[in-house]
Amino acid sequence: MSFLGKGKKADLIKLAIELGECESNGEELKIIKLRTKILTNDDYKEDPEFVKCIFEGIVSNRIDEENKQKEQTLREFELQKIRLQNETQRVVGPQTLPQQKLN
Repeated sequence: MSFLGKGKKADLIKLAIELGECESNGEELKIIKLRTKILTNDDYKEDPEFVKCIFEGIVSNRIDEENKQKEQTLREFELQKIRLQNETQRVVGPQTLPQQKLN
């Protein structure tokens, strides 16, 4: 039961949908209500370990997706930074920029 506290509300909603306890959008439900629906579900009563594995998979997928999004944002930032540096060099010219020392 304590495993339900390790995720976010969106994770609980996905689990409730998987268990057939919630419609496609459970945003109007409070976390307590979601937890109650999950804990009183027949699948949870029969095999709580299985439900726990499903929930851990949902949380893991969300974390992976968040990490991918962070990496994508970082790549876009680095690309924009390089574009701005190239634009600056083209506008200012290489002769007026101070030389960087290479180590």
